[in-house]
Amino acid sequence: MESTFPSKLFGNPTAISEEMPGVFSRFVDIDTGMAVGAYRGDRKRSIQTNMTNDINGVIFSCLLAGRVERSTCRRSIIPDIGGGHIGYTPNEHFLIKASSTFRQVELLVSLERLIEIAGDEADWLLADVSHGRSVLQDSAPTPQTMAAALALAERVEHHGTSPLMIKAAAIEFLAWQVGNPLSSQEDIDVPPRERKRLLIARDRLLMDLSAPPTIAELARESGLNQLKLKRGFKILFGTSVYALFLRERMKRARQLLRDHNVGETAHLLGYSNVSHFSRAFYRQFGVLPGQARKDAV
Repeated sequence: MESTFPSKLFGNPTAISEEMPGVFSRFVDIDTGMAVGAYRGDRKRSIQTNMTNDINGVIFSCLLAGRVERSTCRRSIIPDIGGGHIGYTPNEHFLIKASSTFRQVELLVSLERLIEIAGDEADWLLADVSHGRSVLQDSAPTPQTMAAALALAERVEHHGTSPLMIKAAAIEFLAWQVGNPLSSQEDIDVPPRERKRLLIARDRLLMDLSAPPTIAELARESGLNQLKLKRGFKILFGTSVYALFLRERMKRARQLLRDHNVGETAHLLGYSNVSHFSRAFYRQFGVLPGQARKDAV
């Protein structure tokens, strides 16, 4: 199928390899106005390159492994694993830096297709885009987004996957991205006093990554009711209480794996069952802790 996004790079692995040596890529046209690209490093060399966005569409990305930094003249985005960016930056120049172990998936959607699929749910994005204003912002890392992005990447990378299965995964990924932006404007709805209490609750939540408090305990100690606590976490931190705890717990696990084996790391983080720890780690990073330890040492 002819690419729905005419571009020097998209759909052209040769061009990608020339512009970004050390990057493996695969591209699939899903439907009119929708396409997806999966990228990964060769584990041998880091990447740094200047590029120009020649695609007139919205890009939804998610980082699955490693590290990526995307910088324009306006700002830089360095997502956590499971996070990424939402961008509409036609003809904008940017710098990409990535580790040799990075893995990322990008969904490209034309404005017409985005309106058709997402409708009112994408109003927060389309309000700027429809007036020709560039958009580049973080997307919040959540287990749901990570799971959807990982499923999409795996289906794209597997040559035998049917187009319908890829399209289904792309729609689910888009739904999580559109519905869960990490906008710098979202926290204006949190009153200063409530914001202070939410920060106290976050610090208490992350005080001991081996033993999380209950929602009731966290609400009582921060002086918030449970409804305000849950709502405030979604608005201020872009995620739920326990999704934030799990994300930080797994980030700590990745650090511990540099000096400890998988069993020791699981024990230090309060897991009595190593397989439960391994599943949680895989859901967060898309790689088993044993492999992550090998990559780190």
